[in-house]
Amino acid sequence: IQQMAQLYNTYQQGSAGLSKLRDLLAVEPSVTEAPDAVELPTIEGRITLEGVSFGYDPANPVLHDVDLEILPGETYSLVGATGAGKSTIAKLVTRFYDPTEGRVLIDGHDLRGVTIGSLRRQVGVVPQEPFLFNGTLRDNIAFARPTASDEDVLEAARVVGLDDLIERLPDGIDTAVHERGSSLSSGERQLLALARAFLARPRVLVLDEATSNLDLKSEQMVE
Repeated sequence: IQQMAQLYNTYQQGSAGLSKLRDLLAVEPSVTEAPDAVELPTIEGRITLEGVSFGYDPANPVLHDVDLEILPGETYSLVGATGAGKSTIAKLVTRFYDPTEGRVLIDGHDLRGVTIGSLRRQVGVVPQEPFLFNGTLRDNIAFARPTASDEDVLEAARVVGLDDLIERLPDGIDTAVHERGSSLSSGERQLLALARAFLARPRVLVLDEATSNLDLKSEQMVE
């Protein structure tokens, strides 16, 4: 009888979990791919914002009629007070959101008219709080290039300064990482995300305060 009671409790927990999962899978994405979207060709990296306005709440716009152009090969730093819209512009350039007014273009291509997959392959982003998955260091670094060799993964780690950490770990790049990177420091999580971006070799790289938790020496190495 005790086992049956425990089994019923487990069944209820599973049913509740399935219900939440069903609701999650039913959510329609706010950014959708147009039926006639085309593949984005290999880009040079000219980013243009034309009269862009945007608000997470349409009644309270964050950006008002922004015009901006970033040339291919240019390193562009966007500086401003907290809440000024820096991260919002980064999210529009990577098409995590669409502007409520105006257009965001790369090499003259409106982001709303290209396939999301072809855009993601060429535009990389490293956020301030990167998401790490439950798996090995190697799997997390090679997230955008699962076919990368161990040598490529180690090279990416070396470039951003993760090689010291990997050498200290008993299993090296095969060391397990807990979900959200709870077994790593905040700086190590950022370095891992930067190694992930380096390995992916995007044509455009967006860094959203991606070195905020690094010491000065590590930040200089990354730059």
